[in-house]
Amino acid sequence: MISSLELARLCGVAQATVDRAIHNRPGIAPKTRQRILREAAKHGYRANPVASELLRGDSRVVGAVAPLFGRVFFNDLLAAIAVELATRDQRLFVAPVEDEAGFFDAVHEFAARRVRAMVVIPPGSGLTLTRKQAGGAPVASLISPCGDYPKFISPDEQQTGVDAVEYLMRRGHRRIVHVTFARSAYAVEQRTAGYARAMQQHDCTPVVLRQADEAAILRTLREHRPTAWFCHNDWLAVRLLSVLHAAGVVTPAQASVLGVDDSPTLREVWPTLTTMRYPMQHIAREVATVLSPPPPPPEAPPEAPPEVGKAEAGAGELPGLPGVPGVPGGRLEIVERATVADVTAGD
Repeated sequence: MISSLELARLCGVAQATVDRAIHNRPGIAPKTRQRILREAAKHGYRANPVASELLRGDSRVVGAVAPLFGRVFFNDLLAAIAVELATRDQRLFVAPVEDEAGFFDAVHEFAARRVRAMVVIPPGSGLTLTRKQAGGAPVASLISPCGDYPKFISPDEQQTGVDAVEYLMRRGHRRIVHVTFARSAYAVEQRTAGYARAMQQHDCTPVVLRQADEAAILRTLREHRPTAWFCHNDWLAVRLLSVLHAAGVVTPAQASVLGVDDSPTLREVWPTLTTMRYPMQHIAREVATVLSPPPPPPEAPPEAPPEVGKAEAGAGELPGLPGVPGVPGGRLEIVERATVADVTAGD
């Protein structure tokens, strides 16, 4: 394969003339165009799509920065976003990172390459990404907010915690333990807050387990005798089920387990897990809209007065995020399978 410069030299024309011929642009004689196309086919020349986009000033590449190592859920979420972007003739290029330094290096590289937009999953909480750092590209952040420039797209995670408790309460459970992580992150803190609030509303004592190793799980089992466990994600639920089964606990007869995510990869690992489905397709559509909003109509109609008592969708609706432009990302739904059962008499 040859470059456009080499093709231009073979044909005795300028590199700009090759570009006109390859992309069927005006300003070139038909015979010259045909000669260039013949030589291009003969030598296997193909235009570099990234270079072409840069010349047009219209990149179709969206850069994604995420801590993917060991995070299968993030892979599944980005796969859903890639599918949605493809319907808009855009491509998702993913830069996996491990830490804060790698995160900002990847953002800087995408900005230098003048990508169309970026979607980021911060490797930790409290990071701030500015417009300047992003090179002015639109940015959507997922899982955790990243300052007040990126649009943060997320379900109402407090509601996730509330809905989990309400579902288990309807099944007769009152001794419900929440298994989560020690790290500080938006989803971790908000789900825990929703769980605690719902438990207190039912006059039940919240029990939060932030250390999901075997010893901590068995200690919680002895001290609190839970009939149900609400896990922050499906991978924690699978770990918990393994420990419970090894200890001789029969699920769901003696202990119900509820996860969160229902990602495609996890379904292959443990297809019987009762879980709460993360709205990946909804999130993907919101990301695509935020990163590439439709053009405004030529003449916008006059705005109708807002309905009394009806909240407007848009920024500022996500709990725990004062001053952060949040975009509601749907609501998680219960997917009933085989790891949750009703409480029987005597439990």
